Amino acid sequence: MGRMMARQLMKLGVSVEAISICGMILGLVAGLALSRTATMPDGILWWIIALLGCSARLILTVIGEAIADTWSTTDNIEEESYRQLPERVSDAVTMIGLGFAELSNPWLGLATALLAILSSYSRALREPFDYRGFMNRKHRLAIVICTSFIMLFTTDLTIGGISIPTISLALISIGCASAIIYRWIAPKSKMANRKNSKNR
Repeated sequence: MGRMMARQLMKLGVSVEAISICGMILGLVAGLALSRTATMPDGILWWIIALLGCSARLILTVIGEAIADTWSTTDNIEEESYRQLPERVSDAVTMIGLGFAELSNPWLGLATALLAILSSYSRALREPFDYRGFMNRKHRLAIVICTSFIMLFTTDLTIGGISIPTISLALISIGCASAIIYRWIAPKSKMANRKNSKNR
């Protein structure tokens, strides 16, 4: 499905950069909406906006990966880093927004944003890019989507006295940290197929 949509967009001249910018805008909207859930009386509306924003960004991520797999021919670090900059911005804003969300933890949100960025750029530790490890962009978005969906129906659900948004941030942080460590210490000979894990 994603590849079919990617082919249609490529025929229209849509580039990976354009999709990244659209994704950044959606990430900014989602992050802002998440942060408003704790301060506005109509919190459910903001959770819905966050849910829709992250869902749309996840779809664009899949499409962007398909287009990048078609056009990408080299692993130039500068070019890849520049192309991914809008995604890193939206990653950070979304995670920080979740940190400031209802029943969440702002400091954990900031830490998670930093780990998400470091996880993404840790790919450049090896040549060619190292795409191993868990908690890529799609995983992070899926967790935020699930969190927003749960919070639409209840804000009283906790696990061990810890709120759902806080647990979600903790899961993302642990996943990103494990990816960074794995890419740092794992032998290069065990590198996974990069095409199956593009755009982490």
